[in-house]
Amino acid sequence: MPLSQTAMRFHGRIGYHDFEGPAIDREECDRVVADLGRNNVLVLRNHGLLVCGNTIRQAFNAIYWLEQACRIQVDALGCGRPLHAPTEMAIGNTVTCLAGTEITLDNERDTNPVLNEAAQNLQAGYGLLEWPALRRRLDRIDGSYAQ
Repeated sequence: MPLSQTAMRFHGRIGYHDFEGPAIDREECDRVVADLGRNNVLVLRNHGLLVCGNTIRQAFNAIYWLEQACRIQVDALGCGRPLHAPTEMAIGNTVTCLAGTEITLDNERDTNPVLNEAAQNLQAGYGLLEWPALRRRLDRIDGSYAQ
């Protein structure tokens, strides 16, 4: 549900796959791929989340923010109070703003889809800023992964 800006990043770009039990049927792979379609995000109903990315940093960033969006939704629904849905215009504006490559001060002219329509690329990704910091943190915790 587009209840937060975080969730709106994925609005209209999520596939859904119904739970079929433990994955013991090889033909389920074809159904998972079909349900993913052109999206990079798949909700495995009653099971979990799956993301794809052109790079590890993009996939990590997508799963992190998708999980945060799910957490926000669960928390909001758990309050038992009426939800205030944003307008379609607000949702559309947010989807457009988050439809391209991560925007930084150095690349805004080329990557901001509001300023440059050609920058809208649903397969582009985020993680540009976070990934190096996460790698440095992992190196400090335990650098053995690199071997």
